[in-house]
Amino acid sequence: MDLLNISSAHRISKSKSFLSDGNTAIDLADFYVAVERTVEAWTVLGISKESIVVIPSGRGLDFFIELIACWSVGAIAVPLDGSMSAAAKRDVFSMLNAPTVLADANISVFFNNDTRRFDEGIDTILFTSGSSGTPKGVLHSHQSLISNAIATIERIELNKHDHLFINIPFHFTSSICHFLAAMISGASLTAIEQRGFSVELCTAINRAQPTCFGGGTYSAFLAREYETAAARAN
Repeated sequence: MDLLNISSAHRISKSKSFLSDGNTAIDLADFYVAVERTVEAWTVLGISKESIVVIPSGRGLDFFIELIACWSVGAIAVPLDGSMSAAAKRDVFSMLNAPTVLADANISVFFNNDTRRFDEGIDTILFTSGSSGTPKGVLHSHQSLISNAIATIERIELNKHDHLFINIPFHFTSSICHFLAAMISGASLTAIEQRGFSVELCTAINRAQPTCFGGGTYSAFLAREYETAAARAN
């Protein structure tokens, strides 16, 4: 994935925050530095296009930094729910033919595998809980994720002047596509994983001062409430 082309709408400057998790904010220049450092460290460890990298959520901005680093080295990314039970993790690692001992750690792990068993162009495997309770993997290409991101940009008319706010677990397809939408459009993004209404969520919204929300009916409700409150304040 060509990071510079994807984020061409951003000006690499210290004057604008690109990404925040509600606690820590980072501009695009520093985001790239973090990605490059991760790529260098992973290259030393042997991560390559023949590797699969499991990236758990619940760790703030590191999730997105490691996701882009993974794509940059050509490895297959497997975003995973950091709070997933040990049994569910073992099911996932078994499906990936990974050493199941790795599933006990809530840190990013990698292993070399025969990635040729996946169709060419597959870069991401996203796991759902599955209707039976057993995780099920869905294969994605960069093209499918970027197409979804572009559709998001068009749907909410996202541009470089916007500040997008999402409250979605980072390992969800929607979260990743909203992140890519911000990169493509030049918008700022505040992404949190609060999962529900709380004082912390309201505080995060108030601090971010977003111009738009993403993530389905829940975010549509937040947008209406936020606009109503802003109108009353004026």
